This record gives sequence, C-alpha cells and structure tokens, in this order.
Amino acid sequence: MWIYTGRNVLVTLLDGTAVRGKLGWSWALGMLRVRDPESLDGDEPEALPGFLLVPRTQILIAQVQ
Repeated sequence: MWIYTGRNVLVTLLDGTAVRGKLGWSWALGMLRVRDPESLDGDEPEALPGFLLVPRTQILIAQVQ
C-alpha cells in the first residue's frame, strides 16, 4: 500500500477509537505517523498534542484523502 505524506488521514483502530490528522513520514518500521492528531471519540474532535505513532497491526481502517 502506497501512502503519500502530507495527505489527510482518518484512522480507525481495532479497539474502536478513531484519529484524524496529516500523514507524516515515519522513521519506525511498521508504524504510521499522524501529525496534528485529533481524537474523534467524544462529541466533538479533541486536539492531541504532538504526533502519534500508530502500529500498523492495530489499524482496522485507514482512509486517506
């Protein structure tokens, strides 16, 4: 799967949580880096500080725009 950095991404994890942000280059193998992440678990999106490294084994669905 080819994913280009800088694109908007919406990631749903196996535990049901969802995160959206910009896709960044990940230096760690088997990880997806999300810059400027927002958690979509509450009533409104909540900004998260920094960036997220998401293990590819925990991703259920990744939507890239």
